[in-house]
Amino acid sequence: MKAKILLPVVLMLAVTLVNHAPVFAQEVPTEKSTDMLAEIQKSRFNQALNKIGIADISIEGEANFKYNTGGEEHGIDTDGPEVVLGVQSTNKAIRAEIALAFQELISIDKNKLSKPMDWNAFLKEAKIIIDKDPSTGRIFTTIIGKQTLSTSSNDSVMPIDDNGPLKALTEVPGAYAIQFQLDKEALKVIDSLIVSGFTTGKGSEDAGLEPNTTGGMVVISKKLSDSLILNGSLTRINHEGAPETRINWGAVYTNERHGYSVFFNQAIFKHNPLYPESSTIYTLGATKQIGEKGTATVEATGGAVRQFALGYTHQISKKTLLGVGVRKTICTPMAQDAGTCGVRYEALLKRQF
Repeated sequence: MKAKILLPVVLMLAVTLVNHAPVFAQEVPTEKSTDMLAEIQKSRFNQALNKIGIADISIEGEANFKYNTGGEEHGIDTDGPEVVLGVQSTNKAIRAEIALAFQELISIDKNKLSKPMDWNAFLKEAKIIIDKDPSTGRIFTTIIGKQTLSTSSNDSVMPIDDNGPLKALTEVPGAYAIQFQLDKEALKVIDSLIVSGFTTGKGSEDAGLEPNTTGGMVVISKKLSDSLILNGSLTRINHEGAPETRINWGAVYTNERHGYSVFFNQAIFKHNPLYPESSTIYTLGATKQIGEKGTATVEATGGAVRQFALGYTHQISKKTLLGVGVRKTICTPMAQDAGTCGVRYEALLKRQF
């Protein structure tokens, strides 16, 4: 009985659809109309932002994982996802950036799912950038807040550069700092000068720094030609025991015509908690463009750590990057003590929104 009642209803609906098919076809939005609608919605959104003093919002996401063999780090680890949120004010001179490290909330550590709920480390960076404005007499850029201070040296150009042995000696992560940046327009003789004062916070432990450790950093760079750039830095860190003095210097040569670059970077240090029995680490590396979207990388590191690395990155689209790499650390006594001995496989997926 139910089937007999439903059959006429279905037939009537079918006839109605057939008779009105042209109308329905006309109402289907075209690709052009969809794009116009998206632009209108974006314009309205931007107008709403402008009313509250915001000119632009940008979002960038990154996720990667590593598989390590040998040493204390054997297993799978994650370094993502990480999301960077940027906000620019309507006067174009003030910007704010927030980096959220979601791996600090839920992560895989040595093949086990962990949930440390470290909210302080979750907020990886939160800083305000006040750009220079020569018209008002402000010739330098000021950056205030929680941030990662860098010596601006090429410590690694692998897909995941954080895994390079030099990373802990070229950066101060999780620092509460004030930074002043001057460029060639103000300096004339050199191209860049960066002066920073800081105290470390949560997230600095990977670089061998205890929280509430104070210090300072001076970074300079000079472009000798269109192809060659030199850089150097001096860092002073007031460890609880003996203060550390750290010197970084390096050079980068780029040949755009043939699509390759070569770099060298050395860290010279004393009283570094990660390498107390050593005084230097250096890395020599090169990159070669493969086609229009690929880049191959090779690196060799010596000194306190001996490591060889191969990597490849591919630009899938304008906003998406995929990278893979492998690192082999020679099992010296110091590498065993640091837990970095063995082979490390790594992969990176980076997406801008």
